[in-house]
Amino acid sequence: MSSRFAGEVVELGKVTVSDSDRPTGELDLPRPVSFGDFVKKGQLLTVIWSKELGKKNSELIESWAQLHTDETKLKRLEELLSKEPA
Repeated sequence: MSSRFAGEVVELGKVTVSDSDRPTGELDLPRPVSFGDFVKKGQLLTVIWSKELGKKNSELIESWAQLHTDETKLKRLEELLSKEPA
């Protein structure tokens, strides 16, 4: 399995799996998540430090800010157009 972005894995999420081979009463200890494990929505899978991914995240935030600016500008222009006499 490979990643779409280069980066360093700094943390893996944890899962707790029951093991029928352990004696009864022994606690189920968490272990790092691995391929094939069942996970829940919102559960941490991994933390990755990636220069490339950070750059893409910055571009996304800039695009959202530009969208907000453009929508505000459009709304103001539409209001001015509707007030203009025919």
